[in-house]
Amino acid sequence: GRAPYGAAYVSVDVPPIPDASQVLILGHRPVSFLIPYFNPIARFIGLENDLIGLYDSNRLAVAARAALAEPVPDRFILLAGDVDRNIVDDTLARLRLRVDYGTCRSITSNLMVTETASLCRIR
Repeated sequence: GRAPYGAAYVSVDVPPIPDASQVLILGHRPVSFLIPYFNPIARFIGLENDLIGLYDSNRLAVAARAALAEPVPDRFILLAGDVDRNIVDDTLARLRLRVDYGTCRSITSNLMVTETASLCRIR
């Protein structure tokens, strides 16, 4: 089916995030269309998807690991669809990070009729 017509062709509502935040994207769901609606100073890093594996040796993976080693004031993860929390937790544990699931906030879009997405703080 088709999504109902609205005020904008693409409508996205994301929670605000502080400047210089890192947002990790894990998984295979298409979520890049959400990025322009976030704080433009935030940095998005894809992990474990069709293009990159955390321990790949290509330049993209090396750059992602270098970015994760940088100190940042705030770090989040964008979770979409029916993501397996065990995989998320295991992947982040290898980086000595963990998701604070109690901080997750919903992301809505007229393009995600049957999907859900959320943004969670990483500790």
